Amino acid sequence: MKDTAREQIKRSPEGPGVYILKGKSQQILYVGKAIRLRDRLKSYLNLNRNERPSMTLLIPQVEEVEWLLTDNEKEALLLENSLIKAHRPRYNISLRDDKSYVSLRLTQHLFPRLFVTRQIDRDGSEYFGPYSSVSDLRQTLKLVQKIFLTRDCSDSFYDSRTRPCLRYQIKRCSAPCVGYVSQESYAEQVRHAKIFLSGNKELLISRLQSEMNQASMNLKYEEAAILRDRLTAIEETLRPQKVESRRDHRDADTIGLAGDSQATLIKVLKIRKGRLIGADEFLTHEPICADKEITRAFIAQYYLADFPGHEVPSQLLMEKKIEDLEMFQILLSERSGGKVKLLTPKRGAAHRLLKLAQRNAASSLAERKRKSDRTQKLLSELAQKLSLKSIPKRIEGYDISSFHGAQPIGSMVVFIDGEPDKSKYRHYGIRSVKGSNDFAMLREMFERRFQKLTESDRPGLILVDGGRGQLRQALDVLKNLNIQDLAVVSMAKEKELKSKSGKRYAPERLFLPGQKNPLVFPSSSPLLHLLQRVRDEAHRFGITRHRRARKKETFQSILQRIPGVGLKRQRALLKSFGSVEGIQNASMEQLQAVSGFNKKVAQGVQDFFKRLPQLTQE
Repeated sequence: MKDTAREQIKRSPEGPGVYILKGKSQQILYVGKAIRLRDRLKSYLNLNRNERPSMTLLIPQVEEVEWLLTDNEKEALLLENSLIKAHRPRYNISLRDDKSYVSLRLTQHLFPRLFVTRQIDRDGSEYFGPYSSVSDLRQTLKLVQKIFLTRDCSDSFYDSRTRPCLRYQIKRCSAPCVGYVSQESYAEQVRHAKIFLSGNKELLISRLQSEMNQASMNLKYEEAAILRDRLTAIEETLRPQKVESRRDHRDADTIGLAGDSQATLIKVLKIRKGRLIGADEFLTHEPICADKEITRAFIAQYYLADFPGHEVPSQLLMEKKIEDLEMFQILLSERSGGKVKLLTPKRGAAHRLLKLAQRNAASSLAERKRKSDRTQKLLSELAQKLSLKSIPKRIEGYDISSFHGAQPIGSMVVFIDGEPDKSKYRHYGIRSVKGSNDFAMLREMFERRFQKLTESDRPGLILVDGGRGQLRQALDVLKNLNIQDLAVVSMAKEKELKSKSGKRYAPERLFLPGQKNPLVFPSSSPLLHLLQRVRDEAHRFGITRHRRARKKETFQSILQRIPGVGLKRQRALLKSFGSVEGIQNASMEQLQAVSGFNKKVAQGVQDFFKRLPQLTQE
């Protein structure tokens, strides 16, 4: 450790707080918490062999030590967690995929909307989740809509309806938008859906049975039939459960770890009312010998996440006791609203659940390793085929999306070890190029990307969508920036060529610098499939943003043509209806209800949309 850092440690205070270890240029390397700051910081001056290996790499880089005092241990733990989330220091244990969550959001409307979201708004909405699998969440939403007929449409779409949409026809919504269901009935549907999503299906079944019997006794046979069908559908969802304990009705998350000297996988089995209802898994590149620190970091990042609706069960089962166990129990109990225990069972049903989680973790880690081995072999073959100096751990794909030069967008995608890393994706809005000039657009994107090149984001392979011309633009930019030893190739799509001799087929071709003839892989080649994935992902990422930009431009251009509607009124229309279709379908009463609109202006909007087909043709 540098002398300046050693001197700072000697001057550190005795009380509780958080310490921050910094390296060059004030880079935050590590954040930790301590009951007695000076004692904890002094321990870094004489590391023992039991410290995790990354600590021995950290200490020589520490140039400065800072600390923040707190009143007590609880505040220190919360502050530590907040700083780790804010700065994501390199040497703190990081769980891969810890930002991949989605959830179900239930709004506070008169007729609440239930839909999938990644965004958290502090507007009183309720959240269910988070879920690590989008596909699982969409299946859950589909099931809820089938049973409880809740709406998921946007407010602008909902407000513009004059008749039910297709979702009502296929029995996925009760059409509150046109008054086909009363507010009381819809509120009851939502109440049942909330119980269902909370995992308490037995309670819901019991309530539905009671309500069905009551409706039948009151001769409300249609209502009883609806409840009967709903009850049957819910009971069907309980049948596929594979893991169930008839005597043990605990709510618990079981945390199992499996790993080696390279990485550790965490598998969380979610047990609700004695049933296994789902699982999450996370990977960290820390050795299994740091299992206590990994478990502690996982509990902090997963259960203390600032995420409304993140359920904390009454028990967390784990193999070893962690540091700050009592304080975690206090914080998690406050968050859940009930008592939460962190247990390390040695026998009985809880111990069997823990062993089950560990077996699942070992199985998942083995599968990941097999997949990783296949990927490394594939990347090694790619390096050999393209004569690369090393295996391309990081592959970057580039593409330009535009429509006759309008709204051009450059896209960069990044694949790490053969898998997309969406946190590193980037869009480049083209600024300096006018008209349809793809080569100039590529040059601008490459210049902006590689002017800021660092060793940490240096690609092992650059893949450009296009042919020899696109490859030349990338090579020229790198040459002008004096950047050497970057492997660049371009990939042209398959196409049909016409000549005097007739038609012929040109397959996918890979153009390499200094090589006259393109490289052609067999259509079944795994190497080709990998490069196609990168190329197609860059195209998808760019075209999605480009379409949004064009839609926004089209929307604005249409609004600008409406007589008597200036910028302020355009914004009011956008806020109220959200889309051109929503404005077009709006009634006179709805238009007049918009801020700044009177009868004359509203009539002008309706007249404009009546004439819009004719204006479009002109």
